[in-house]
Amino acid sequence: MKITKLQRFYKQVFAVIFEKFTYGFKETVNIILKNDIIHFFEDRIKIKRQKKNTVTNFYSGIIASIISLILLITPSNCQFVSIYIIAFIFKKEQDIPKFNEFIGEKDALTLPVSSVRKAFFIHGTTSDNERWLEHPLTERVLLFISNTDTYDDKFSWKPYSDNLLNDMIDRNKSAQELVNYVITNSQGFNEIVLIGHSHGGNVALQAVNQLVDKGKTVYLISVSTPAYNGETVKVFSKNTLQNCEYLHEYIITSPSITGMTQTKTYEYKNPENPKNTKLKQHLHLWNKEDGVAGGLAGDDYYKSNGITENIEIMTDREYSESIISLTYTEGIKIGSFMEFINAHGFDANRPQLIYKMLLNNKIKPIQ
Repeated sequence: MKITKLQRFYKQVFAVIFEKFTYGFKETVNIILKNDIIHFFEDRIKIKRQKKNTVTNFYSGIIASIISLILLITPSNCQFVSIYIIAFIFKKEQDIPKFNEFIGEKDALTLPVSSVRKAFFIHGTTSDNERWLEHPLTERVLLFISNTDTYDDKFSWKPYSDNLLNDMIDRNKSAQELVNYVITNSQGFNEIVLIGHSHGGNVALQAVNQLVDKGKTVYLISVSTPAYNGETVKVFSKNTLQNCEYLHEYIITSPSITGMTQTKTYEYKNPENPKNTKLKQHLHLWNKEDGVAGGLAGDDYYKSNGITENIEIMTDREYSESIISLTYTEGIKIGSFMEFINAHGFDANRPQLIYKMLLNNKIKPIQ
């Protein structure tokens, strides 16, 4: 059964509620066990935040969870009213992705009609193409940057994307599929804009040269994509990186149980470094609070390639301030583990951040 936008919206609302309830409950228990309730409230008075304390979040989480379950079976005309009930309980509107909040913003972003340029969305690891529909503003702001109103958000590189530890070879195979998909679905369009989130941007990078060789002019907008700045890469099997420039063959000698073992290694130009692609233009959107792209997978941004324009999205500590629960021990702040995970997907859960920078002319659409 196809999930409607309204159902997907409430799925996200419930996720917010569940997170508040879970972390609020966890910290409340910790406080009781430590018999530190007095110090807890003293700290809350000192800390100037726009949130209720965790104990209150615990009880409001219970109430909101009950409300949210009731909403799932209520008529659609009642569901919109319920949004304000939940927003009132939590006192933090940006945690709730309300539909009507973005009506004016969507209207303000007038997309140019293009008969020659088409955009293609590529999701990241452990994700799927439904991510682009989680927020009503996500595709809109990215298409505005793409300078086109024509797009395709149906491409998926499963099953490779399901592997949390997918490597360059997996993404190379996915790039072959992306090339075939784009060529099949871009008849009449000479200019292609690839919009990739996380490792979807790496898949897009590996597809660029092949698309250019097939007569396309290619632009790239990467969002929270792990940057691999090395100029070359080495693999242990020749021709595993298709359509990538093969450079050298090496013999590596290493000790083993039976003695010294020789292994052949093959060097290629790094296909995920924009420097080695034929991109027309590359915009990379990133933020400092992202702990995935720059903390686990690679670098935050691309360095010294002469092609990429790295655009830092100013979050204004958006994710730090929206942590559901905080524990203060001797002045040390311990935040939710989900903080830097959420920052990695800022385009889907906080596209307003991109929108504000567009309004302030800090992001210019590709030409």
